[in-house]
Order: sequence, then structure tokens, then C-alpha cells
Amino acid sequence: MEFSMNKSLTEIAGYTNWRKKLILMLLVGSLSILGVSLICLNFGVVSINPKDIISILLNGTQDKTKNLIIWQLRAPRIALGVITGAALSTVGGAFQGILRNPLADPYILGVSAGAALGACIGIALQHVTGYLFASYLPLFAFIGAMLSLYLVYQSSKISYSANSTGLLLAGVAITFLFSALITILLAISRKELQSMVFWLMGDLSAANWRKISIITLPAIIGCLLLFFSSLDLNALSLGEEEALHLGINTGKLRIRIFLIGSIIIASVVSFTG
Repeated sequence: MEFSMNKSLTEIAGYTNWRKKLILMLLVGSLSILGVSLICLNFGVVSINPKDIISILLNGTQDKTKNLIIWQLRAPRIALGVITGAALSTVGGAFQGILRNPLADPYILGVSAGAALGACIGIALQHVTGYLFASYLPLFAFIGAMLSLYLVYQSSKISYSANSTGLLLAGVAITFLFSALITILLAISRKELQSMVFWLMGDLSAANWRKISIITLPAIIGCLLLFFSSLDLNALSLGEEEALHLGINTGKLRIRIFLIGSIIIASVVSFTG
């Protein structure tokens, strides 16, 4: 009895220490992001001293040029970068959970490859038709990402009933397929080669508050849904049988995490490349 009580007290103490470490990491991470963001606001063709930056952020300034540089050029790019990084890292952690593979990343299931193919097709069509598709590139990329999502899910069900092995193999196969198609487009679209390569490298220069408002909603909602599934993912990390014994439908859990994560990736990659 005494041993059981000591064990329970040890587990409670361990959980308390874990929560303290989590709070500390979140605090340090948030302060680091804030500090780096303030530093980044100072870099560019026009140098703005820290005092002016803080003044512009808090009260604004009579210098319209500096206001424009901070609020319309630099701040949107920083905000988009922070949102993109936070969303992709959250999805990466969730994918590591459902695939039970610490090497898994947000791109392992082929959604980003689908988005890249969609964007390249949009750029190629701009040359073929003569119609400017630049403003519709995020739409092309999102459609490509959703196509990849559908193909991966359907392919994984053929032999593996959408379990982690099936999703992983299907994702790798679709990624290679779409990468090959992208390579073909790069080879035959010489006039649009620079635009395609530039998009594939990723770019935050076109960031604005409208794009951020479009990305933020699915990113926040999706990340919250993933957070609420964290206990189920922890149980799944113990193994399939253990999770089933705890009453978790592992098949539905994987599909749910896969869908949520893929939509987040599609939303983010469609605008950032």
C-alpha cells in the first residue's frame, strides 16, 4: 500500500515538473519569437532604429514612409513566417504521432508535393493561355494539395486499410510521382522556369494582411483540433493494442489527424511555397 502511494506521489510530482517545464519552454519560445521579430523589423533596405520601431508599433509615427515599411512590408512577412512555422511544426509533431516515426515531417504524406505541382501547372498555363494566373496560384496549389490528399488516402486503403504503413508508403509514392511531374514541367516550360523555381523555393515577399487573415483561421482551428487529440496520440505512441484497449479507434484517429494536418499544410503552403 505504501509502495503504491509513493509511486502515485512520484507520478504526480513528475507530471507537475513536466507542466512547469512546458510552461517555461512556451514562455522562452514566445519571448524568443518576439525578440527575433523585433530584430527582423530593423533589417531591410531602409534601416529603422529600435526606438522608432517600438514607437511605430505602439503609437504610430508621423513618418508615413516608416509606417508603410513596418506595417505593410516587414510586419506581414514576419507574421506569415511565424504562422507558417508554427503550423508546420504542429502538423509535423502530429504526423510523428500517427506514423509512430520520429523522422516524420509535414511533407512526408505528399500534400506539399501536390501543392507544388498545382502551382507549377498554374504558372505553365499562364504561358500557354496568355492569361495572368499569378493571383490564382494559391488556388491552384490548394487544389493540387487536395488532389494529393485524396490519392494518398485512396492508395493507402488498397492493401493496408489506411494504417500508418499504408499512409507512409502511399505518401512517399505520391511525392515521387508529383516530383517527377514537376521535373517534366520544369524541363518543358523554359520561359516560366524562373517563376516555378522561385515559387518552389518558398517566398514571403508577397505577404500581406489579407493573405494572413486567410491562412490564420484554418491554421488556428486545425492546430487546436490537433491539440485536443494529443491524449489520443500519446496513447497511440504506446502501441496499437494498448490504444485499442484504452477505447481509442486508431483507424479513425489516423484519418482525422491526416485530414486536419493536410488541410493545414495545404492552406499554408499554397501561399508561401
